[in-house]
Amino acid sequence: GVSYPESLQASAGSCLVVPCTFSYPAGVTTSAGIVAIWYKDYEGQRLLVFHSAAPKDVDPQFGGRAQLLGDPRARNCTLLLRGATPGDSGPYRFRFEIVNGDRWSAVRDVTLSVSEEPERPGVTGAEEQTEGQRSTLECSTPYVCPGGDVVLQWEGYDPRVSQVSGRVQLDTGGVGQRVTLTGSFSWKDHSKKLRCEVSAGSKRASTELVLRVRRTYRWYKDGEAVATGQVLALRAVRRQDHGRYRCEARNALGTRASPPVTLRV
Repeated sequence: GVSYPESLQASAGSCLVVPCTFSYPAGVTTSAGIVAIWYKDYEGQRLLVFHSAAPKDVDPQFGGRAQLLGDPRARNCTLLLRGATPGDSGPYRFRFEIVNGDRWSAVRDVTLSVSEEPERPGVTGAEEQTEGQRSTLECSTPYVCPGGDVVLQWEGYDPRVSQVSGRVQLDTGGVGQRVTLTGSFSWKDHSKKLRCEVSAGSKRASTELVLRVRRTYRWYKDGEAVATGQVLALRAVRRQDHGRYRCEARNALGTRASPPVTLRV
């Protein structure tokens, strides 16, 4: 059997990798070699994308662009396609032939989708943050190119209080990469813009996130809680409003109180 993802995405101009593995019965002898073959539109035009034994027969549109990264002797059929174009979109299928033996084709295709412009990265994590509390924001893209044509990164964060880590998935279960921003934010970060950008070749796409840093305010009159919110408004002031007022601001780090103010009525 043959294993690869169901579908893959790429942006025009960058490369595309199709992770692929295959297997055959234990009793099969492969000492004479294995021929690896990739087709586009196997059920229709059957365009030859790669042929390890007959490279001259490859369709001109794939000439010099398709390369087998995997070693067939290790049952690896991973394909690299450079300079992807929207015209490369479509179904692809792997076939292998045991020299002087049997031959097998995959039972299904892997569908490649190449867009002219890169899609904006996906961002997960809350825009609303609690001050002083560590949180995680994650950015992801389905684009992966080992040659460095695809770069995913966070911008606008303070490296003194935040850390970034990255992870790439490149296996038969799927392809993609993500960067995780972990840190804590203060009131100074309120309304701050964080941006995750993917660059694929010379093209870029980004997703922006505006932070809202949460803290709570509570007002006290003569030691008793009377209101919440950053501003205390007293309308139609009466004699009963006479007293000492103070404000408390609370976040994940603790509570701070303002000096008391006396209101004389």
